[in-house]
Amino acid sequence: LGETEVSTIKAFGPYAIERKIAATEMGVVYLAKKDGVSFMLKTLRREAARDMRAVNRFLTQNRLVATVAHEGLPKNIDAGEIDGTSYVAYEHIDAQPLAVRFARTGPSHINELRPILRAMLEPLAALHKAQLSHGDLKMDHALVLRGADAASVKVVLIDFGGDRLRPRLTPTSGSYGLLACYGS
Repeated sequence: LGETEVSTIKAFGPYAIERKIAATEMGVVYLAKKDGVSFMLKTLRREAARDMRAVNRFLTQNRLVATVAHEGLPKNIDAGEIDGTSYVAYEHIDAQPLAVRFARTGPSHINELRPILRAMLEPLAALHKAQLSHGDLKMDHALVLRGADAASVKVVLIDFGGDRLRPRLTPTSGSYGLLACYGS
C-alpha cells in the first residue's frame, strides 16, 4: 500500500477512500469518510516507514497531539497501522495552506500578517503547554480559514511529527540516520 496508492471507494480499515488529495515524498493524502464524517487520511510511503522506531515515535506524537484540545488543532486525530500501512487521520478542514495563499497573493504587509501569526502561535502555545512540539512546522502545514467575522483569521496546524521520519545528518558520526527530536 505504501508503494501503490489506495484506490478510491476502497475501504482502508474504518475509512472509505473517496479521492486522492495530494502526494508527497512522505505519503499520500486522501479524502475519506468514517461514520458519515469526512476525514483527511495520510498514509505513509514505505520509504518513510522503514525505521519502525521512528514510525512509532511519529504515531505516538500524533496520538499525544490528539489529547490537546484547541481550535487551532485538528479534531478527532487517529493514528495507527492498518494492514502494514501507517496512517494519520483527522476531520477534514476546508481551508487553504498558508503556502498556497502566499503564492496567490504575494508578499503581505506586517499588519496583514499579525492575525495569521497570532493564530499560528496560539495552537503552538497549547502544544508547548502540554510539553509537545509540532515537529514539522512550515507554511504547507498551516491551514488558513476565515474567522467568525470578516476581519478575523483562523489557523489550524496539521501534520505533526514529520521530523521523526526524516533522515538527518548526525553530528557525531557524520553518517545519515534518524534523529528523534524531543521537547518544545
